[in-house]
Amino acid sequence: MMSLFGKVKDELQEKIFNKRYKHNWWTKTVWMKLNNNDDSLIYEAIELVSNNVSKYVYSKETNSYESWKIRKVTEISKERNIAINKRQYLEEALERIFVASIDDLYNQFNLLSGVLEQPQTRKSIDIVAVKNNSIKEMIELKEWENTNDSPILSALELLFDYFVYNKLIIDNVRSKNRTPPDVCKNLKLSVLAPIDYYEYYGNFEAITLITNAANRYLSEHQSGNFEFSFDQLSGKFGKREIIQSIPEGDLKALPEDMKSEIKRWFYERKKL
Repeated sequence: MMSLFGKVKDELQEKIFNKRYKHNWWTKTVWMKLNNNDDSLIYEAIELVSNNVSKYVYSKETNSYESWKIRKVTEISKERNIAINKRQYLEEALERIFVASIDDLYNQFNLLSGVLEQPQTRKSIDIVAVKNNSIKEMIELKEWENTNDSPILSALELLFDYFVYNKLIIDNVRSKNRTPPDVCKNLKLSVLAPIDYYEYYGNFEAITLITNAANRYLSEHQSGNFEFSFDQLSGKFGKREIIQSIPEGDLKALPEDMKSEIKRWFYERKKL
């Protein structure tokens, strides 16, 4: 079964990026060719994503007890720990060590369980930051060695997730035990990755291009002072240090000094 975003991904290729590029738009090949002449193309792509989501038909109520659950998934199984030590599942390792170390971060935020009236695969946001039961940040997380998802894919998937969630709120969808948390008026939408991820893809001018297009679209179509940005983690922790810091078991049990260092690392991130 193709995911919802997978369908949008194909439609973007067919209706937007085929106008200018023969290669798949989410690859490094196209990423390296993006320039200021693509400003309207990027804006059009964001608009297509938003328009797609606006057509979704949601059930007004879902029986799922997992939808919009604010939770911390921080356990690392023995099998997963072995894989992480082989430099696999590094995004999951990064996600879980952040959530275990920082009180207001939560992960695997389930968007659509039992909500859509059409079959779909599970869709969740990597990390949400929550304050007073309101979401203040949605984060699309990428790890050091991600060579499949270029920054434009990361950006459009994050915007897709926000548009899906915003429609849940507008349509007043609820489950038997909860309603979707509100979003703050100054919601932040962040693609977050180590600098290695961005350096692999290069073309930092395209980062500015997409940032400007996303923020222009949000300011024109959303109420509130929303901000989209690409954020980089410093080189303070590399993949080797994170791998060495991930034990089997619950990461909430990490030493407090380690969690303090991870927390500082997260909050010292910088916008590109």
